[in-house]
Amino acid sequence: MEQTEIDLLIEETQAKLSGATSEEQKKFYSTRLEEAKKLQIKYIEQLKKLKLYKDTHGGEYFKPLPHQQQIFDFYFAGKKRLLLQGGNQLGKTLEGVNFVQANCVGYLPWDKQKKTLFTPPIKVRIFCADWEHHAAEVIIPKLYQYFIFDEMVKLGNDGYGSKNQIGVESFFQYKNGSTIELMTGKLNKQAYEGWTGHIVWGDEPFPKYIYDACSRGLSESDGIFLWTLTSVDSDYDWILEDIIESPNEEMQKIVGAVRGIHSYANTYIPKENFDRVAIGWDANVRKARLEGGWYSGQGKVWGDFNYDLHTCEEFKIPTDWPIVPMIDFHPCIEQAVGFYAVDKPGWKYVVDEIWEHLSPEEIADEIIRRKISNAWRIERVFIDPYSKGDNKMMTNRMPNLQNAYSIIESKLMAHGILLDVALKDKSSGIANVKTWLMGANKMPSLKIFKKCKRHIYEMKKWEIDENGNPADKDDHMCENIYRYSLTGTAWSDPQMFTKKIEIPMAAVA
Repeated sequence: MEQTEIDLLIEETQAKLSGATSEEQKKFYSTRLEEAKKLQIKYIEQLKKLKLYKDTHGGEYFKPLPHQQQIFDFYFAGKKRLLLQGGNQLGKTLEGVNFVQANCVGYLPWDKQKKTLFTPPIKVRIFCADWEHHAAEVIIPKLYQYFIFDEMVKLGNDGYGSKNQIGVESFFQYKNGSTIELMTGKLNKQAYEGWTGHIVWGDEPFPKYIYDACSRGLSESDGIFLWTLTSVDSDYDWILEDIIESPNEEMQKIVGAVRGIHSYANTYIPKENFDRVAIGWDANVRKARLEGGWYSGQGKVWGDFNYDLHTCEEFKIPTDWPIVPMIDFHPCIEQAVGFYAVDKPGWKYVVDEIWEHLSPEEIADEIIRRKISNAWRIERVFIDPYSKGDNKMMTNRMPNLQNAYSIIESKLMAHGILLDVALKDKSSGIANVKTWLMGANKMPSLKIFKKCKRHIYEMKKWEIDENGNPADKDDHMCENIYRYSLTGTAWSDPQMFTKKIEIPMAAVA
C-alpha cells in the first residue's frame, strides 16, 4: 500500500468514526483507525530504512544515461584514454565518481554481476581545480552520494576521508585496500612524480606536465586516464590536440571519446531550464556550455576550425572529381603530402595524406599507386616552391632538393601526370581557407576525412606567434592546403581535358 492510499484510508475512517451513531460502529471504526495509523508508522519506518540504505549505498542507484554508458563501453573495450565532453549539467562529474567507485570496489554497484577490468586493490588520483570550491563543494559531496559505505574504511572522526592541511578530505580508503587521492593542478611539479597507480580522473583541466608525470605512473598497471569536461577555454586544447585528435596511430588505438554532447542529453532536466539559463550567452559560450562544442581558436591561424563541423567519415570518391596532391618536401623530417578533391558544387575535401619518411621515388610511387588503385582523377601534382631551387639559400644548404624535384617529375610524367611548383602567397592562401571554414553564410565548404589525422592535428594546432604571424611549426599540411587553395582547382568535365602530355622516351624506359 502506498502513502497516499494509507492517508486516504485514515481520512475516510476518521470521517466514518465522526458520523458513527452506535457504540458498535464507534468501536469498529476506532479499531480500524488505530490499525491504519500503525500501518502509517510502519510505512514511514520502512521509508526511513530505505533512505538510510540509499544514503549509504548510493552507487547501487546510479542509472547511466546513454552518453555515460558509452564511457563504460569504451572502458570494457580496453580503451585507456577516455573523454566525456559536452555541455553543462550532463552528469559528467557523476560519471567520473561512479567510474572511480566501481573500479575501487571491483564491480559495477548498479550491476553487481559485472566485474571491472582491474582487480582491487587499486590506486586512483582525482584532479580538482581547487580545494575550497571544486573539491569541497563538488567532487567530495558527489563521492559521498555514491559511496558504498560498507566497502569503506572510516579514516576521519567526522567523515570517511582523512583531511589535508586546509581541512578538506583528500584521501579515502576501501576495506579491500583501494585508495582515492584528491589533488589540484597547482602544486610543485615534483608533487606529481614518483606515483604509481591505476586510474587518473580529471574533472577540470590541468597542465600537460601532470599528464606526462601520471602517465609514467600508470605504465605498470596499463592504467586509464579519464577526462570529464565542458570545454570553456584554451586550457583544454592540449587534451584535444595531443590525445583525442592526435595523429599518432598508436594513441588513436587507445582513445575512447564521447564528444560534443548537447546539454539536452540529460533527460532528467527539462530543456526549458537549459534555455532559460542560456539567455544572453554569446555564441562561443553557448557553443561550449549548451551545445557541447569545443571552445578553441584564440591565438590560432584557423580558429574557426571545428572538428565536429569540418570532418567527415571516408567515402568513395567519384572518378570525375579532380584530385590534386600537394607535396611539402623535407629531406630531414617526415614528408607531408595531402590529397585534395573538389566536387561539382565546389565543396573541397581532404581525402588522404602521407606523413612519413619517404624518398622522392617513394613519394611519386605512392601518388601513382593511389591514382591506379582508387581510379582517382589525378592530372597535376604541386610541390613546394623550394623544391625546385626557388630559394638559393635552401638549395645551397640542401642540394638534394633540386634532385628530388627531377626524380618525382620524371616518375609522374611516365604516368601522364604533370608536376608543377606551388604558389607562395601565404596570406591569400590562409584567407582562402578561412573562407572555406566559415563563409559569408556561416556555412563551411571544406571537409576533412577523419582518417587524415595529421591534417586535423595541424588545423587545430597551427598558432599565431608573438609577432602576429603564422608560426613556423606544425604547419606542413597547413601549407599544403593553403597552397592548394591558390591553384584555383574547380570541377570540370573530364572529357574536356584535352591537353596532351609529351612523355619523353627516357621516362618511359
